[in-house]
Amino acid sequence: MGVPLVTATGPESWPHTGCSRGRRARYPAPRPSVRGPPPRHLLDRWLLTRLDAALSEPRAGYGAGDLARTCAALTRLTEDDLSGLYLEVRKDDLYAGDTGALATLSHTLTGLLLALHPLLPFTTEELAEALGWSGLMDAEPLPAPGEPDAAAAAAGE
Repeated sequence: MGVPLVTATGPESWPHTGCSRGRRARYPAPRPSVRGPPPRHLLDRWLLTRLDAALSEPRAGYGAGDLARTCAALTRLTEDDLSGLYLEVRKDDLYAGDTGALATLSHTLTGLLLALHPLLPFTTEELAEALGWSGLMDAEPLPAPGEPDAAAAAAGE
């Protein structure tokens, strides 16, 4: 009989999904597609600069079939820049609801999710569904790079 093919209806037709309609309605987070106004905090600007640099690797790596280069860039961004520095320094601001820090974190995590999609399609689709995103991620482009911020880039060195 075989395994049924996934149709254009997407993850909502998959019987194994743990995300219910009630959860989707409870978390109606829109999919961020463009970066908002430039953040004022130097560390926010630094993280977005690092994100732009890290996402240039998947743009080139996926096209060339160089998955090792892509994975290394995304690992550096996640481990060193996001977890190792940004979240440690800005966690109090994030807990306090600082809108600039929250917007920067949201944009960064969206970029990571979209960059990881070709490597982990089922996992990223499940995460997107849990976040309340609609549609499939296959057609979503990586976030467009912002204006280069030389001061923020230099601050990280």
